[in-house]
Formats: sequence, C-alpha cells, structure tokens
Amino acid sequence: MNDGLIGELLVQHEQLVTALKQIEDISEAEDPSYASILDRLHSFSKLFIGHIYTENKGLYPKIFENCGNDKGCIASTRRVLEEMKSVQDAIVAFLNKYKSAESLSKGLRTFNSDLKTVIRILRTRIQFEEEVVFKYFEK
Repeated sequence: MNDGLIGELLVQHEQLVTALKQIEDISEAEDPSYASILDRLHSFSKLFIGHIYTENKGLYPKIFENCGNDKGCIASTRRVLEEMKSVQDAIVAFLNKYKSAESLSKGLRTFNSDLKTVIRILRTRIQFEEEVVFKYFEK
C-alpha cells in the first residue's frame, strides 16, 4: 500500500503536519518571529496546494474508475470530495487571514487558536483518508 501514489500521499501528509507543528512551535515562542511564521506559512501553502493537486489528478480519478457503475461508491466519493473542499476552504481562509506580519502582530493569540483548529481539522482529515479513502484506491 505504501508504493506509488499512496506512498507519495502518505509522505505529503507527514510533511503537512510537520510544517504546521513547526509553525506552532515558532508562534508559541516567547518572542515569535513573524517573518519565520510567514515563511513557514508560505511553505505550508505550497505543500498543501501540491497535495490537493496530487489527490485531484491521481487519487480521486482512480477511485472513480474503481467505482465503475456502483452508484453508492460514486456518491460516497463525491461526498468525500465535497468534504475535502470544505477542509481546503477552511485552510485557505486561515492562510489568507494571516498573510502579513501586521495580521500576525495584531492577533497572535487568535492566530495560535486558529492554527490549533487547522491542525485538528487536517489531522482528522488525514486519518480519514488513510483509514478509509485509500482503501477505495486499491479496490
């Protein structure tokens, strides 16, 4: 299961969580560097966009193919895609909210709270993908 596309997605999952944890560590320091946070947010954003692209171009088309004419499978896959879109929208909103040093300096406590929410959302989504969605890929 860890070969090819699934292996690549698993590595990306680890990279995404690690990137957010690094941002969290920096933001919770006694004197956080806004430049470092912004740099890491930018890096996370690039990783996240690449991950979504890989899923949309590789994972989900193969799952739909594996569904064949199974309407239940197709409907479930569409639901998963809609849920992923809501996760994606929440993460993009977070990234847009904190794209300047000024936005960070005005609300670092809010940033830390929002970041914890994003980490929780992403971890929950990753767990669901790895435990449920990936099985449909290999069907």
